[in-house]
Amino acid sequence: MADVLFIIGTDTGVGKTVLTVLLTRHLHQQGRRVRAVKPFCSGGRGDAGLIRAALCGAMSLDAINPWNFAEPLAPVLVARSERLFARAPQVRDWLRGWCHLCDRSWC
Repeated sequence: MADVLFIIGTDTGVGKTVLTVLLTRHLHQQGRRVRAVKPFCSGGRGDAGLIRAALCGAMSLDAINPWNFAEPLAPVLVARSERLFARAPQVRDWLRGWCHLCDRSWC
């Protein structure tokens, strides 16, 4: 199984996506098999689009970001209001589904 790295932060604008994009580009340019994802987005999919560009289109926007919400609130709050829930086993299985395509996975 591929190594998995989770990039997390406690607020909007702290650099999670910037770091993910830089690492993804770097590894991709080295010829490494890498996949980067942003499972949850709210307020648009701009971050997922940046990740897709860093992967040179190797993954679709829906593959990078399967749980997305238009309202610009914390994803957990929007999901509750829209009654759309992703359970931990579902997200874990979704992540594991990408590992066979990677040398390393960056989330």
